[in-house]
Amino acid sequence: MATKRIKKSALNIKDRRACVKADEVQKKLHPLLTFYAEQMIIYIAKATKNVGVGSPHYAQAISKNFLEAYQSKKYGLSDVVKRSIEEWLHSRHASGEITLQTIDKYVQAPVNVHQVLEGDDAALIPWGPHHEVGNILWSHTLKFLGCVNVGTEYHKEISEFNDPAQFLEFLSESSEGMIKTHASFDIKPGEELIFEV
Repeated sequence: MATKRIKKSALNIKDRRACVKADEVQKKLHPLLTFYAEQMIIYIAKATKNVGVGSPHYAQAISKNFLEAYQSKKYGLSDVVKRSIEEWLHSRHASGEITLQTIDKYVQAPVNVHQVLEGDDAALIPWGPHHEVGNILWSHTLKFLGCVNVGTEYHKEISEFNDPAQFLEFLSESSEGMIKTHASFDIKPGEELIFEV
């Protein structure tokens, strides 16, 4: 009986450590997701201004840049994803957390945004879908595009995002299945996306 208690107790400690580690990762990545949300809000506002929410081309206006970058495997062409990572890294530099040399190593400087990232390459560059950071942002982007392209029911709500927390809440709800998404976007980052705008 005592052996079971020790094992159960050890398991609880292990679980608690895993939760603490997950919280630390979340705290570290929260600024990244905030930068991402800010970039998405700017991007959505431009698309809304250019074509209007009621336009049949609204989903296309929002999706086109992401889809071209993703389907061509030139992930650096997605300004939102790349810029979010750059701002996150530079904010970490500004706070003294990392050096400019660390940033250069991290982004594999000099940067070639037209580089096709396949296989292991997609894990080396932060905006690649197999990199820890790129995977998170592309996962959110695919979920978001699934919401945009499922129909017009979310277009008005999407067009009114003006706060990063509001956008992140929408992403959270889509990840939890509370918001419908187009089935083509239910893939893991880096997997083939078969969808035409």
